[in-house]
Order: sequence, then structure tokens, then C-alpha cells
Amino acid sequence: VLRKVISEVDTRDSEHFRELNLGMLPKSLSGQRDIQLRIQLEDPRNRGQVIDALVQDLKVLGPAHRVSRTSRIAVAGPRFTYRKRPTTLLGVAYAPAGQPGGREGTTGADWLHPAYFNPEIIRRDLDHLSRAGINALSISYDHVAQASQLRFFAAEAQSRQLWLQLEVAGLDPLSPDWSTAQALMEEAEIQSMLPVYALTLGHNANLGNEETRRTLDPLWRNWLVEQYGSIENARNIFGKHLNTFQQEVTGPTDKELHEDGPHRLAVAAYRRFIDDMISREFGVIVRALRGAGYDQLTTASIPFHKVKGLAVDAAAVGNHLDYITADIGSLYQSGNTIEEAGFVAAYARAASNGKPVS
Repeated sequence: VLRKVISEVDTRDSEHFRELNLGMLPKSLSGQRDIQLRIQLEDPRNRGQVIDALVQDLKVLGPAHRVSRTSRIAVAGPRFTYRKRPTTLLGVAYAPAGQPGGREGTTGADWLHPAYFNPEIIRRDLDHLSRAGINALSISYDHVAQASQLRFFAAEAQSRQLWLQLEVAGLDPLSPDWSTAQALMEEAEIQSMLPVYALTLGHNANLGNEETRRTLDPLWRNWLVEQYGSIENARNIFGKHLNTFQQEVTGPTDKELHEDGPHRLAVAAYRRFIDDMISREFGVIVRALRGAGYDQLTTASIPFHKVKGLAVDAAAVGNHLDYITADIGSLYQSGNTIEEAGFVAAYARAASNGKPVS
């Protein structure tokens, strides 16, 4: 026992909160130290009678240090490498079994919140995954309140030689919020977090259905003028096949995107517009990361299965990313799983100019 503190509860406080000052935590100059916090609620009229108890594992980490690029997973051609030697990553998307899922509008990282974070379950899961041969995990991080738990998780992962692919809220080029992303990364000290070898720029990149895509209509009209001189010129080239909504030019319908017909020229132009726009947005985020000193690999989860709407094409973003994460979704339900998975890997690798596919 390092320190024991006894304090009475003031029942006149309507909130019934009591702050216990445990003093300074043990100093850790290097590495890490695990300690355990035990809290017991006793009846003062009957000493020794425990009404309730709480046990919480804590981890004391040493000061953060800059991590050299050679200490993390890197990319060389079509392979992942570690310390300049080829390596293989066998990974899964991780969330503790039975823990709360993501709230609406988040990336699904509620299990990192202090109210739900359970070190015992985390350690058990990481032990099981490590013994099964897993060496990489994909996780999400979306609130500054999760930063300390993320550092705890990263330290546990590092002790088991597990690498982390991290999705940070605000880094999605389809809905970017750089100030939020920067605040999250600084709070968790991502630059010095050794196991985090890659940052995910968006999950299941999808522009949505035709109604959702109408927010892109002003950009679509500007692009048509930029490429063809005027809306009318574009309309003539496309054989009059330009859709309108409320008397303004709009994009193709969902049906037109997936079926051939006289609208094919307009659809091809729209897909090229989407590729141009998405490429610019991904480039902005990657340059912002590099300018801020984040040298982790970058990837994005690209859907290669049927989606409701218009999925981002790997060819539009491959030049900006270090590797492609292929989201095959319900592919396993197909009878030709191996053949289709092979095609997905071949296409993603070709679209990214020979980069790795995970």
C-alpha cells in the first residue's frame, strides 16, 4: 500500500460528491508503472462494515518522447516493413465484447470513455488476440475525455507487440474538422505514441444517396463551368442529359449511377468531378498532418461492397495515402469469396500505384 486516505462524506452536499486528495502519483522517469486504486465506503457507526467498494487499475507513464519513423511500421512498395525488413500485419477492428457501441455522430469509441473503460477486460482481450496471432488492431478515438484511456490502451498494446491503426474524429476528408482532430491528437500525444503506426482518414467512405449528394450541387455546377466553359455547353455535350432539382442543375440519381443508358456521359463526368473533389480533400488533410509533424502512415477505409449511395473510389485517393484499407463488408456472404477478395486486393493495389492493401 503506497498511500491510504480516510475522509468522511458530507451528507449536506446535495450532489453527494466527495473529493479525495491522494497526493502526487508515483513518479515514473521511464517506461510505465501499474498501480491499483481501491475505494471503500464504510458506515462510521460500525467500523469495518463495508457498504460498497471500487477497485480501479491505473497506469503511470513516463514523459512523452518523440518517436523516430524507423521505430514504427513503414511501407516499401507493396509491402509493410519494420526496421527495413518485410513484415506481415494480421489485424482486426477492436472493441471490447459487451461494451457500449458508438453514439450517433461519433466514430464508435464509447468503450474508451472513463465511465465504460474496463482495464481487466482490455488486458484479457489483448492477451487472447496476441495468442491468436493478431498483431494489429483498428480502433477509434473521438473525444478528449478518452485520451488517458487511449494512452493506457496503447501502453498495453505495446507491451504485447500489437500495432494500432487509429481513426481520429475530424480527420475524415468528407466531413473534416482539423481543429477538433488536432486537439484530440495533442491531448493524447499521438506523435509520441509508438504503437500507433497509421491514422485512418475516414471509415467506409461514402458520399450518400442522391438527396445527401445535393449538398455538392454548387460544386458540381462550378466544375462543369470550369471544365466545359458553361452549363449549356456541358448540356449539349451530354446530349441534354443533365438533371435539375428546383430549376438548378443537380447530379445523377442513384439509379443512373448504377445503370447504363443515355445518361452515361453525364454520369462519367459526375464521377470524374467526385474524384477531383475527393482527391483535393484528402490531399488537404494529409498535408495538414505532415505539416503538424505527424509522420504515421495514412490510410482510408474504402468500401468494396454494395453501399446505399456513391462510394469513394480507391483510384481517387490512392496517391495521397500510404496504403488502402479495403472494407469488403458482406463479401463473405458471396459464394466466390476468395476470387472476389483477390479481385478487390488487385484493384486496390493497382488504383494506389502498387501500395499495400489491408
